[in-house]
Amino acid sequence: MRVLAASTAGAGHFGPMAPFLRGCLAAGHDVLVAVPAGIRTDGFETRTLPGTPPEILGPIFGSLAGLPRPQANARVMREVFGGANVDATLAAHEALVDEWRPDLVVREVAEVGSYVAATRAGVPHVQVALGLRAMEELLVGSLDGFADRYGVDPAPLLTTPTLSLVPPSMEPPDPHRTRYRDPAMAPTTGEPADELPPGDDPLVYVTYGSVAASLPPFRGVYRESLDALADLPVRILMTTGDAGDPAELGDLPPNVRVVRWAPQDRVLPYASVAVGHGGFGTTFGALAAGVPVAVRPLFSSDQFTNAAAVARAGAGVVVDGPGALRDAVTGLLANDIARQAARALADEIAALPPADEWRP
Repeated sequence: MRVLAASTAGAGHFGPMAPFLRGCLAAGHDVLVAVPAGIRTDGFETRTLPGTPPEILGPIFGSLAGLPRPQANARVMREVFGGANVDATLAAHEALVDEWRPDLVVREVAEVGSYVAATRAGVPHVQVALGLRAMEELLVGSLDGFADRYGVDPAPLLTTPTLSLVPPSMEPPDPHRTRYRDPAMAPTTGEPADELPPGDDPLVYVTYGSVAASLPPFRGVYRESLDALADLPVRILMTTGDAGDPAELGDLPPNVRVVRWAPQDRVLPYASVAVGHGGFGTTFGALAAGVPVAVRPLFSSDQFTNAAAVARAGAGVVVDGPGALRDAVTGLLANDIARQAARALADEIAALPPADEWRP
């Protein structure tokens, strides 16, 4: 079988797909991954998709300030994932479908260009969730005029077979979802990452994913977070992703390390609290390790829905702006109930079948 996999930009978008695709390779299927430049796809044959121009994305994200959250989320879904990204990649997707002739398209839920290409060509597809079903519901509900623009109805996205790494207790049952765990999210029993600051104080792991540093409205979140946390009796490891430059943060106190990337499976087992924006990799990686999470959503609806789900589960808190981060972290450090809730979710995740055993 020939499997064409498609993702938008961001490690948190491709990451949930990777274990399912590794399972396809292990079963002897041919896998071709189509992603924008800069996405790490180690081990997969890859074709680079055109990126969505920053001069288009910048004004969209810049227009979100001051909007009510539901309106801002709907705009991102409609104008970025269901508009600008589709316009940038659709021709490339259609060329790949025509040239490579896949038997199946595997796409993450925010990658809509491949859905249009697959539907036009009559190729079946499955999707990989980036969190809760609420994201798909918001996406489809926001795509006004999509069918007129691209000639494809978005409604079937709500009934598409969906592969999910979310533990079942965090959302209502869904007959279209099959749940797995990512073996790579299992905390390692090996040595801690070299990037960890030295010392014995509790470790706070701070990461806002791979995209935030590339978006001007959110570049200040790194400095704000350090200003809020650096004088606490903790060690801090912060990552910026490739788009960020740790040197721009200047001299740092000895309890703080800032790097572009760190091996999360060798960080989270040693962390007492994780801080993030609600992206999939950090949020569910922390829960898989039994680490409570302080979630500060920044710009995408899945971040807000993931944050709310973590809070409902009692495994963390939602941080409403930089002024609340310090209290959130100090509260979680002292909160045994949140730690127990995170460990219960870790046990639930560990009981799911491994994603690399999925077969199309």
